[in-house]
Amino acid sequence: MPILNSKNVASLILATLSVSTVSASVVYQKNHWYLIDYSASDPNSTACVMGTSEQKNGVDYRLEFLTFKNSDGPTELQINQVGQGGAKSMTTTIGNGQKLAFATLTDVGNSKTLMNIPQGHAGLVRYFENKGELRMYPADGSRDRGVNFEDAGFSEVKERFEQRCLGGKSLVDSSFENSFLRNSNLNIDPAAIDINSTSTLRDLYYQGFRTHGEIGANNDQIAALRAQFATELREQSHLQSTIADLSNRINANPESQILSLLSSLDRAIPGQRQAVETATRSRDRAENAIAPLRAEHQRRSSFAQNERARATNAQQDINNMTREIDQKETMIEQLRRDIIQAERLLVSSRNRLPRARRDFEQAQRQNTAYNPESDFRQRVHGNAQWRRVNEALPAARIAEDQAEAARDAAHDEKERLEDVSKACRRVRGRDCSAEVEAHRTALLEYRRLEDIEDDVENRRQSLESTKSSIERRARNEVNAIVADLRRDLENASAALVDLQNTIRSNENFIARAQRTDIPNLRRDIRQLDNQLTRAHSTLRSSAPEADRLERELAQYEQRVGWNAKASALRSAQNNLNQKTSELNRSLNTQRRAQSDLIDVRQYQSQLNQSRARLVEVDASLTPFESANANLQSQGNILSNQLQNLKAQFDNIIE
Repeated sequence: MPILNSKNVASLILATLSVSTVSASVVYQKNHWYLIDYSASDPNSTACVMGTSEQKNGVDYRLEFLTFKNSDGPTELQINQVGQGGAKSMTTTIGNGQKLAFATLTDVGNSKTLMNIPQGHAGLVRYFENKGELRMYPADGSRDRGVNFEDAGFSEVKERFEQRCLGGKSLVDSSFENSFLRNSNLNIDPAAIDINSTSTLRDLYYQGFRTHGEIGANNDQIAALRAQFATELREQSHLQSTIADLSNRINANPESQILSLLSSLDRAIPGQRQAVETATRSRDRAENAIAPLRAEHQRRSSFAQNERARATNAQQDINNMTREIDQKETMIEQLRRDIIQAERLLVSSRNRLPRARRDFEQAQRQNTAYNPESDFRQRVHGNAQWRRVNEALPAARIAEDQAEAARDAAHDEKERLEDVSKACRRVRGRDCSAEVEAHRTALLEYRRLEDIEDDVENRRQSLESTKSSIERRARNEVNAIVADLRRDLENASAALVDLQNTIRSNENFIARAQRTDIPNLRRDIRQLDNQLTRAHSTLRSSAPEADRLERELAQYEQRVGWNAKASALRSAQNNLNQKTSELNRSLNTQRRAQSDLIDVRQYQSQLNQSRARLVEVDASLTPFESANANLQSQGNILSNQLQNLKAQFDNIIE
């Protein structure tokens, strides 16, 4: 659809403001909001409007979102005015701090169209959806006091507008708003924007929207092109990745390097084998020299080691048993000290036991002797104030009953005289002053008796409150005495029980220590002494024998040259182990290198195949590369156009 200029817009707005056209085209209404589809009454029209209206000071105001079905234009926000007066520019601030600014787009006769300087619809939509009333104020210094637009019905009409007029798309085009429009908090003065600038802004807004749509369509073509060649592109990417991976593997361990290593190993391994054979013969000669002596040496060495072990074990047993005897003797001394302390505590506890029994028995007698109810009655009846109150209460209750009866009688008389007065006044022209005066006098008497009844009731309640207070105080005093007596009894009982438990505990400890613990420790010491004697005997016999056997073993080793032969064998075995290890390392390295050589040759074959296939795939992607380059170039041109339009748009509103 071509972009409308200001004259086209004026004609369109005048047409949409026609009452008959609007009435015929309203397809949905909810509370304050309506939906107009002009195609419903005019098949040649594609205009669609959702809005709300308000009348103020003889001017009709309509806040409307305007779009055209099946067009490449954006949804506009306008305020249309019909009537004498009305502001030429309006503004307001909504809940999130965003400022809405409306400048004159058309001004024809009594009709004006104010266009919202676009900053995005998202803030206003959220404002209305959160039940916000929109208050618009004039921005041109006019006397117009502004107008309120209600939110009720917005969400329901918006949903129908999106389905019927926008093809199911959202009223808020976030993608376009984010790419073309400035910060929503930009402070715009709509009064400073004339009609020509407003028209230019609208043209730029439409061009920006169309260019943004063309960018989206271009991106869709790129996506479709990539989808058309998806198989080839995936294979190309896979082949490139495979080639890079194979190249890295080959470069990490080149065939020339592997061949060089294998060549050096082929030269080194025969010499290493020969070295192992030579070392084996040397080890065998050393073994043959010492083998005839090994049995006799083992026999002598075993005897000497066993005897030395007996002597060492005996010495260790002597040390352990000596330490254990010392520990048990220390335990006996500690038990004796504990017995002395327990006996002293026992004597002290037994001396305090009679006094504890007397305290407990005295507390029992005091608890038994005390009569709480008797003490309570004595305290209450002995209180002079309580006696006066108690004697006055019967008379106060009688006086209250009498006052209540007198008040009831006065109430009945008042009601009777009121009925008489009303009956008299229902007769037209009759003098009812006597009846009215009688009713007034009865009413005053009733109120006087009510006051007397209140005074008597208050007197009776005061007496009962005083009596209850005295009794409550006496009861609290008695309860405190009972609690003290019980606490004294519990404390005396606990002290007696603790003392008895202390006596039993110390008696049991002394008996157990004297009859069981100390005798058992002495028995253990006697047993350890016997074992200690046997260990000393073993040590005295084993130590000299071990010394003798070790001297004989040393003499034997010196006589047959054992140490030199054993040293020669160890040296020969170590040399053999070293040569064997070197040979094994070379053989393992050779096997790995041979395996690596097979792998790297296989990698090279796979690399050649992948490179050949990549040439074929690249050739098949020639149409894609050409088309993609054209689309990318077109995308860059459109992006530059959008940025240029945006710069012109921003230059006007700044």
